[in-house]
Amino acid sequence: MKRLNELYDIDNDMKIYSIHSDSRYVKPYSIFFCIEGLSVDGHRYIDDAIFQGAKVIVHSKELLEKKDGIIYILVENTLEELNRVSNIFYDYPSNKMKIIGVTGSSGKTVVASMIKDAMSRYCNTGYIGTISLEYNGFKEDCPYTTPETLYLQRKLYKMNRGGVKVVAMEASSHGLALGRVDSVNFSVAVMTNIGAEHLDFHGTREQYILAKQKLFEMIKPSGWVVLNSDDENFLRIKNSTKGKILTYGINNQSDVMAKSFRLFLDHSEFDLSFKGNTYHVSSPVLAKFNIY
Repeated sequence: MKRLNELYDIDNDMKIYSIHSDSRYVKPYSIFFCIEGLSVDGHRYIDDAIFQGAKVIVHSKELLEKKDGIIYILVENTLEELNRVSNIFYDYPSNKMKIIGVTGSSGKTVVASMIKDAMSRYCNTGYIGTISLEYNGFKEDCPYTTPETLYLQRKLYKMNRGGVKVVAMEASSHGLALGRVDSVNFSVAVMTNIGAEHLDFHGTREQYILAKQKLFEMIKPSGWVVLNSDDENFLRIKNSTKGKILTYGINNQSDVMAKSFRLFLDHSEFDLSFKGNTYHVSSPVLAKFNIY
């Protein structure tokens, strides 16, 4: 619960018990955000939200009718407001954990899952991605690879309350382009590779790359960026970020390198070089492209 004047510079201390962008789930004394989506405009459902108990309507279009007893807040961009307000409402959950974002045309699920499994040896770790949302033995299907803003903030809040310290999270090009993670404070961003996917949504390869690049632009100077130095977009992504950089690869000189491959039917073997040391690795992961 938050007071309205904690969320907006307004002289009203009404108790706000929930926030919503879907009128079907609105509860009494809540805020309803009118989000203009790809196929649905939330402004069409204002009356439904009020009927369900919404006391505050955040909108970006001029309204012909306003009801007594309802507070209307006109903003330029309701999605940006939803990101901002949801972050406050759920007490900035991503600031209290280490969020590791993984993006790329392929390999996101494998890499994020491996990070979750590896980090779980050292601390309480959660996972958000294509497969599911997981933490503390709890598991549920995710509606999208990168969940929408409210769902994401709510789950991060619950993870933090449950003692989670690290979250490995897939960041899809759709989720990045649609602003679903704009209010997430990523500590680390990982790039697997960038191909030419989802052009039906992004329109052009340039727009697709820009969506991926957004994750690395979000990293603060204190954060880390892990980049595939063999990817053709490596230098572009490297130059777009302010974070500290760790590179990996097979062909080009990198901080972490894999060499001397031996591929078998049931496992792979290779030498891993890092900081002047070489480690022999035997892994059940198959095929050279999975070694990345």
